[in-house]
Amino acid sequence: MSRTIFIGDIHGCLYELRALTNALDLYLGDRLVFLGDLVDKGPDSLGVIRQVRLLLSLYPGSVCIAGNHEEKALRFREKGREQEEWADRATEDEWAFLRSLLPLHREKEHGAVAVHGGFFPKFFTRFPGGVGEIPAAWGTRSSAAPACARLWRRPWRRSRRADPDGSLTILMAS
Repeated sequence: MSRTIFIGDIHGCLYELRALTNALDLYLGDRLVFLGDLVDKGPDSLGVIRQVRLLLSLYPGSVCIAGNHEEKALRFREKGREQEEWADRATEDEWAFLRSLLPLHREKEHGAVAVHGGFFPKFFTRFPGGVGEIPAAWGTRSSAAPACARLWRRPWRRSRRADPDGSLTILMAS
């Protein structure tokens, strides 16, 4: 029987990630869902990125979504700001991997949506296709991109509270 295993907030702790995956006794057919925040805080963010990429290749169907620490690293790199030491050693391929991470993943088999840090369901009803359907241009920075794509780019930065009726209150403009 295959398992779907959710792992979040590794924060550069490669030793602990390896200990966890060893303790899980993973076998072919298992799927891993990494819930973001692979980097920062711990001693080996780059090692974690590399290990997660290896695990994604070894266990087909596994996925990794973006967390706020990946978003921060990408934003700092884009703006040329100083960041954690691991960032200077990351290859272009590793940066491309971080850029490729989506904000959520729909687990159809389990009827669940995997996200980092949560979301307000009413926010997602604003989009055609509903929760888990990500517009193709979600990550574009072009002003010509549809408004939903700009909001989808990094929803966790804008999802800070909800009105009493459950509607999202956007605190930061896109």
